[in-house]
Amino acid sequence: MIGNGSATGPTIFLHERFTPSGGRRLVVMENLSQVYIIELSEAFHDVRRWMRNGTRMDQSTINALADARPLLDLFQIDAGQSDPADPSRFTVPFKIREVTGVLEYRLTDDDLVTVRLLNINEFSARVSAAKARAATRPVTRPQSNP
Repeated sequence: MIGNGSATGPTIFLHERFTPSGGRRLVVMENLSQVYIIELSEAFHDVRRWMRNGTRMDQSTINALADARPLLDLFQIDAGQSDPADPSRFTVPFKIREVTGVLEYRLTDDDLVTVRLLNINEFSARVSAAKARAATRPVTRPQSNP
């Protein structure tokens, strides 16, 4: 629980990451869009500067996730994973019904986190197939007892 003191969702990611220029930050992600960037060197000097919140999602990711909205009755988020090869990057795998995807988060020098969906074309094709399957399933109605 961070921010305004109320629970906003599960903590998905909590790790130290680095900006491209080498600045140390603690990244706390409480749901897919609530990401806090904590600059520990400022935490005790100016409380207004130590925590920032901001994500920037590219439009193609927004469109692909919006297209999957009819499938959102079953949604699962897995724990975020640090990228050992890139200290500014982490990923979060998720599943919408049977459609899997991975969101890439990248810390920037201006303490924002950019978000994009990896393998977006394959994800969109899987969403289209899942929607087509859902549309062809017969509707079952509960039997009434006479």
